[in-house]
Amino acid sequence: MTRFTILLAAHNRLALLQQSIASALAEIGDQDEVLVIDDGSGEETRDWLAAKAQAQTGLRVIHQPNQGVAAARANGVEAALGEFIFILDSDDQVEAG
Repeated sequence: MTRFTILLAAHNRLALLQQSIASALAEIGDQDEVLVIDDGSGEETRDWLAAKAQAQTGLRVIHQPNQGVAAARANGVEAALGEFIFILDSDDQVEAG
């Protein structure tokens, strides 16, 4: 059973998103996930997310047409596998502590 889901709703902003995902992945355990809802990003962001999810255990990406951050978060909460959900913005970073 997945214990924690770190949920990020994303629309482009690739450089910030890369930092946010890296910080989230550094904090998850074997039974946790980082779930990115790609809210209609452009090709560069979409392709990077797809490649990263394929290469990185613990990272899941769901692509959807642009519906806005509220819809992306709602869809993410519905798709999350974790018992607990921690929501980040695409420019946030997780700090150990």
